[in-house]
Amino acid sequence: MLANGLTMGSIFTPSSLDLSSSTTGAVLVMEIGGSTSGSGLYVMNGNVTFITKSAAANGFPSGFSDLDGADGNIAYSLGSLIAGTQYGA
Repeated sequence: MLANGLTMGSIFTPSSLDLSSSTTGAVLVMEIGGSTSGSGLYVMNGNVTFITKSAAANGFPSGFSDLDGADGNIAYSLGSLIAGTQYGA
């Protein structure tokens, strides 16, 4: 962990099912923390998305670029994915 940030790493290859399922919910890539407080990478709407939650029981960000944190959640889309392509290092 950096002094002023957070580093997450994962190697994953999304399937076409992962990408199609991500239009109706979030597909988990990796997570640290719990269901009410924590951070993770998810596939949402065909994009890899960073989400962090802070004491928001059953909360979910209001959108893919929810940066204000007013609802206790923050989300930021990091880019689109292609099925069968490996991501990460």
